[in-house]
Amino acid sequence: MNYLITAGISALTFFLGVFGIYNYAPYSIDSLAVEGNLGAITTLVGTESLSDFPTTYNANLAQLMRMSTTSVDSITTLTNLVSIGTITTGIWTGTTITVANGGTGSTTLLANGVLYGNGTSGVLAVPIGSNDQVLTLSSGVPVWASGGTDETLNYNWTGTHRFTTFHSSSTMVLNGISLSFPPTQAVGSSTVLANDGSGNLTWETPRPAVATTSTIIYSNNSQATTTFFTYEVVADTLSGSSVIMGSFGMQHKGNNNNFIQISLKFGGQLLAFAEFELTTGNWTVCANAGTQRCGSILSFFIINDENGNQTGTISNDQGAETQLTVYPISVDVTAQQTLLLEGRDRGTASTLFINSAFVQVLK
Repeated sequence: MNYLITAGISALTFFLGVFGIYNYAPYSIDSLAVEGNLGAITTLVGTESLSDFPTTYNANLAQLMRMSTTSVDSITTLTNLVSIGTITTGIWTGTTITVANGGTGSTTLLANGVLYGNGTSGVLAVPIGSNDQVLTLSSGVPVWASGGTDETLNYNWTGTHRFTTFHSSSTMVLNGISLSFPPTQAVGSSTVLANDGSGNLTWETPRPAVATTSTIIYSNNSQATTTFFTYEVVADTLSGSSVIMGSFGMQHKGNNNNFIQISLKFGGQLLAFAEFELTTGNWTVCANAGTQRCGSILSFFIINDENGNQTGTISNDQGAETQLTVYPISVDVTAQQTLLLEGRDRGTASTLFINSAFVQVLK
């Protein structure tokens, strides 16, 4: 019986001792201090009780399990990172990133340069151009070049434009009228553009009418030549085709068998010569041929140009032997020349009166 009591007392004492140590004994008698290298493990101190150990242990175990993965934010030295987020700070250093890996394959790039793909060869840079150039293609390769205009297209220019060069080979259309400009600059001053009726423009010198009239009281019964008038024709007036119109009025007294000769000279050269026959039957018969004047007004029309083309007509022809001869211009028409009209009575037995003379040169 004593043995049973003794065993019971011993067992009770053992359990009471264990209970007291577990709840009240400090850790200093069996400290489990851990170095906090990663700063994430809770250190056990000697003043803590064994009853606090499960909580501390479970927390430290969770931290150790967390640090064993590759997703911990504080890991910076691992060499086999599976993924990484956006890096907002820091500087990337290392070797050049190739084109295959999304880089340029270059450590330095030309300032303000333009990069373009080059198939399997990587990335190339377009050489720098100059001001006002545009990026275009040359044989399929991007290049900087001066901008051009497609000449085959139609444009509706709505603004104000200034064209510094216009080629004569081009035809300009204004208000539906096609105009082709001359290929060279005009020679001399005071020139104008003349249209030939087909849109071809040429430089021409304005040809003002050269008009001269004179009232002449010319009475002669001899063969002496009388100058009716002279006129200085400015340079280039007779260039190209010119028209010369003239007329004179005359009266005759005396012998009806007579001739009048009129000469038109230009620069000393005979330009036109007319001879008018005055015979009975062709002129108005005078009641008294010895005292009464019989007369008529005759006119001539001459076309003459510097190319040797000439023709002439005469009106109020009063004589069967009247003739008009026109000569081509052979003098220098680019210089100033004198236009002269003169006439004479070929007969000697009559009196011839020239009371007016008129010559006009038209371009």
